[in-house]
Amino acid sequence: MARKVSQVRPTVSDERWIKMTECLLCFDADPMNNINRLTALCGDLLGADCVLYNRLYHEQLCAWGQWQAPHDFQAVDNPEGHICYDIIRSKHDEPIVIRQLPDSKYFYTDPNVKKYGLQTYIGKPVIFDGKHVGSLCALYMRDVVFDEDSLRAINSIAKAIGVEEVRQQANEALRKKEEKYRLLSGELTAANEELTASEKELRMRCVQLQVLEEALRTSGEQLSLAVELAHLGPWKYDPDTQQFEFGDEFYAIYGTDVTREGIFMTPDAYAREFVHPDDAWMVKAELGRMLSSSERHLSSHLEHRIIRRDGEVRTIVVRINVVTDAAGKIVKWYGANQDITEQTQAAEKIRRQNVLLTSLHETALVLMQRFNINEVLKMIIDSVMVLLGTSDGFVLLDEEEAGTFTAKVATGIHANQVGLKVNVTEGLLGKVYSSGQIMVIDNYNKWGNRLSDSHFDKIECFVEVPLKSDNKVVGVLGITYLEHGRTLAEYEVALLQRFADIASIAIDNARLYDSMQRELVHREMVQAALAASEEKFSKAFRRVADAIGIVRLSDGRYIEVNDAFSKILGYSREEIIGRTSAEIGLWCNEAHYAKIFEVLRTKGSVHEFEVSWRTKSGEIRVGLDSAEVIEVGGERCIVYAWHDITERKQAEERLRYLSVYDTLTDLYNRAFFVEELNRYQAKNCIPVAVIMCDTDGLKLVNDTLGHTAGDQLLVAAAEIIRRGVRSDDVSARIGGDEFAVILPGADEKIAQAVVERIRSEIGAYNQDNPAIPVSISIGYSVKKDTIISLRDVVKEADDHMYREKLNHSQSAHSDIVHTVVKLLEERDCMTDEHAGRLQELATKLALKLGLSESIIADIQLLAKYHDIGKIGVPDNILKAPGPLTENEKLEIRRHCEIGYRIARSSTELLPISSWILKHHEWWDGNGYPLGISGKEIPLECRIVAIVDAYDAMTSDQLCRKAMSCEATINELKRCAGTQFDPELVELFVSILNIGGANG
Repeated sequence: MARKVSQVRPTVSDERWIKMTECLLCFDADPMNNINRLTALCGDLLGADCVLYNRLYHEQLCAWGQWQAPHDFQAVDNPEGHICYDIIRSKHDEPIVIRQLPDSKYFYTDPNVKKYGLQTYIGKPVIFDGKHVGSLCALYMRDVVFDEDSLRAINSIAKAIGVEEVRQQANEALRKKEEKYRLLSGELTAANEELTASEKELRMRCVQLQVLEEALRTSGEQLSLAVELAHLGPWKYDPDTQQFEFGDEFYAIYGTDVTREGIFMTPDAYAREFVHPDDAWMVKAELGRMLSSSERHLSSHLEHRIIRRDGEVRTIVVRINVVTDAAGKIVKWYGANQDITEQTQAAEKIRRQNVLLTSLHETALVLMQRFNINEVLKMIIDSVMVLLGTSDGFVLLDEEEAGTFTAKVATGIHANQVGLKVNVTEGLLGKVYSSGQIMVIDNYNKWGNRLSDSHFDKIECFVEVPLKSDNKVVGVLGITYLEHGRTLAEYEVALLQRFADIASIAIDNARLYDSMQRELVHREMVQAALAASEEKFSKAFRRVADAIGIVRLSDGRYIEVNDAFSKILGYSREEIIGRTSAEIGLWCNEAHYAKIFEVLRTKGSVHEFEVSWRTKSGEIRVGLDSAEVIEVGGERCIVYAWHDITERKQAEERLRYLSVYDTLTDLYNRAFFVEELNRYQAKNCIPVAVIMCDTDGLKLVNDTLGHTAGDQLLVAAAEIIRRGVRSDDVSARIGGDEFAVILPGADEKIAQAVVERIRSEIGAYNQDNPAIPVSISIGYSVKKDTIISLRDVVKEADDHMYREKLNHSQSAHSDIVHTVVKLLEERDCMTDEHAGRLQELATKLALKLGLSESIIADIQLLAKYHDIGKIGVPDNILKAPGPLTENEKLEIRRHCEIGYRIARSSTELLPISSWILKHHEWWDGNGYPLGISGKEIPLECRIVAIVDAYDAMTSDQLCRKAMSCEATINELKRCAGTQFDPELVELFVSILNIGGANG
C-alpha cells in the first residue's frame, strides 16, 4: 500500500495544556467561580486585552464571565447588534474570527467596538443541552492572527464552560428544591455535592487523558526525527542507459549485496525482484512518471513495501533529486531509499491509541450526562465493545441479596444471561471480587477455576474488571473473545481500567440520581404528611437518616432530637433533652459552635458547615451541619440537621494516601517518585543524585520462608534506607524488591556518604536480627551538568547497582540457605541424630555397591539435606497427629520442589539439587513430583529413599511408636518393586542381617 508520509502535529502546546490542567485542578463547587477561572485562562492563553463569556439570560446579553473588563463596561445589555449575539444565533460549532472591526458593520451596531477601540474579535459558541446559549470571546485593541493552537485552546475552554453551565443549572434546580423543602433539603444538597465531586474527578481524568494523548504525539515526532537520522540506501539513475546504479548501502536494506545482485538494474527488474506484488503496479507507474519527467526541481516521496531476500516484508520511502547540465538538460537522477518500517508501525500504534483515548474521552463526557441507570449500563457495554473490539460482554451489579451479583446488561454470547445471579466466590468473579483487581485469563476454556457451564466452552480470553464505589467492589464489567490467540495488550488493559473507573463514577451518579429521585418523592410524601397531622410529622422527623436536633435559642438546651441523633452519637433521648451541647461534650471545637451561632444571628441560617462531633464513646465523627432559626410554640429555637460524612472523609484520606505512598513500606510509591523525578528534571538544578537499591534474595525468601517473611524483609530494607538518607531526600519503593532515592543538592561526596550510612545500617540491623539477614545492592549516580537528563542518571545508578548485585547475589543466597537450615533444626525437621543415622546407613549401602568416595560424600550430603524444602510446609501439617487430608498431602509434597529451588541457590548444595527434587520418586512411577520410574530415578535418590524409610519406621513418630527391625524389614520387602528398587532392598536387608549377626 502506498501513501504520502506526513508529520503528526500536537493539538495544543505542552505549556498551554499544563495551564489548563492547573486551572481545572483549582475548580470548586461554584460553577460561576469556575466560569470566571476559565474566562481568565482564555485571556492568559490567547494574550487578549479582555475576555468575556456572554450569556443569553431572560432575553438579555449578560457577561457571566469577565477578565480585564473596563470599569465602565456594561455587563447586562440588549443583545441586538452585539457580535456575541450574532455568533450565538449563527449556531456555528467552530471558533469565529473577525479582524478590522472598525471597517465592519459592528462599528455601528456593537457599542463596545467604537467605545473601546476594538480591532480583533475571536469567539466560540457555548453549547448547553444541545442549544447555543452563550459565546466565549477574546477582544484585542490590535490586529491579531491566530494559529491552530489558539483555536483549539478557545474551543476546549468553551466546552469546559458548557460543562459548568450544566452544573449551574443543576445547582439552580437544587436551590429551588431547597426553598421548597427548607431544612429537609440538606441531605439532597449533600448528595449533589458528591455528584459535583464525581464530575470534577472526571474532568481531571479527561485532562490526564488529553495530556497522555499529547505525550504520545510528541513521542511520534521524536521517532520521526530518529528515523531521519538513520542510514540511507543511495542510488543513481542514468536517463541515457535507463538503468539504476546501486551500491552495498542500498542493497543492505534488501538483505543482499552488490556481489549477488550486480551494480546495474532496470526499473522493471527492481520492481520485479524486490517490490511487494500488491505495490508493484503503483511503483512502476510512479517510477515511469518520475523518470520520464523533465522537471528540474522534481521531488517525490514514494512509499511502498518491499520483500527482502530473507522473506521479511518491510516499508521504505524513496527520495529523489535531479542533476542538470549547463543547458538545463537532466543528465542524472539520484536519490536514496530509507527503511521506515518501525516508524510506520509506531505511528500506526500511536494512531490506534489516540483513537482509543479520544473515544474514551468522548464516552466519558457523554456518560456523565446520563442519569438513567439502564441507559448508563447500555452505554457502558456498547462503548466498551467498540473500544476493545469485541461483541461479547456483560455488566454484573450487586443486589440486596448478599453474596451475589446480577447480570444487568449483556451482549453477544452472553445476551441470554441477563437476570442471572452469580455467587461472588465463584470462577473469575470470585478472583476479581476478593482482590479488587482486573483479571485477564488467556485460554479460559482450559483454566482450572473456570465455570463448568457449557456456555463458557467457546471462550478463549476472559477479562473482568471491578466496578467500585467507595473503594468497594459493587460490580464487574466483563468482556470475552472467541478468537484463538486473542488477548489484551498492556495499553488495552490500562485503557479498560480507566474506562472502568469512569463507568464506576457514572453508575454511582445514576444510582445517586435514582436515590435522589426516590428521596424527592419520599420528601414530598413527608411534606404532605406534615401538613396533615402533627403525629405524622413526628414519625417522619424520627425516620430521617441525618441527626436532627432542636435547641432553644435563649439557653441552648435541647428540646427535641430524632432517632438518628441518638443512634449516631450513642446517647439516649433522655440523656440529651434539657442539656446543652457543652454539658454533653458534643462539639470538638467550640470555635465552630460560636461561628455557627454568629452566622445564625446575622443571617438566620447555615448550610453545610463542616464540623466534628464527639460521640458518647469518645469517637470523633465528621459531618455537614445545616441550621435555621425557627419558632416552636412561640419561642425562638434553632433546628439543625447533621449529615455524617465520616466514612467519606476517611475514604478520601485513604485515596490521597494510596496515590502517594506504598502501603507495605510506607515509603513513597513509584508514581510519586516519577512525578518528583520529572519535577527536578523540569527545574534542571544541579547537583542532584539518585541512589538505586535492590533487595537481594527476596524471591528465595518468598519461595522458602513464605511471602510474609518476604514482606518483613522489604519492610526492614525500607526502614534501613529511611534511616540512612537525609530528611529532605525522596525515598520510594519503585518495584517488587527495588527502591530509589532522589537526593536534591547532593554531590558525589554527599551521595557516597549516604550510601555508606545505608550500608552501616544494614550491618547494624543484621547484627541485631540474625534470623533473616538483609542484603541490599546499591548503586548511585550524580547529575553534575544541566544538559544531562535525570533519567540517564537513574539508568547509570541502576547499572552500578546491578554490577554490585552480581557480587552480592551468591553471598545473600548462602546466608538465606543457612537461615533455612537453622530454622529446620529449631523445628526438629533436620536433627543431627536423624541425619547421622541416615548418613551411616547410606554409606554402608553405597560401599556395598562399590561407589566412589566423591559420590558417597554427595550421598551423605543428600541424606542430611533431602528434606530442606520442608521449611515451606506449615508446622500444623508436618506435626499433624493423625492422617493428612488430600489438600495437606498436596501441600507436603511441595517440599521437594521448594528444596530444589533452595539448593539451586547454594553453591554447597547445587550438586545435589536434582536429587533433592527426585528423592520421593517411586520405582513403579507412582511417586512425586515428576512421576519417573525405575532407573530413571538417580541411584543416590533410591539409596536415600530406602534408608530414610527404614529410619522413619524404626523411630518413634507423633502418630505411632517405632516398629521392630523385623517388621521394618518385612515392610521394605513388601514395598520392593513398587516404592523401592528391589535389588537395593535385597542388598540393604543383607547388610542389616550382617549387622544384626555381628551386633
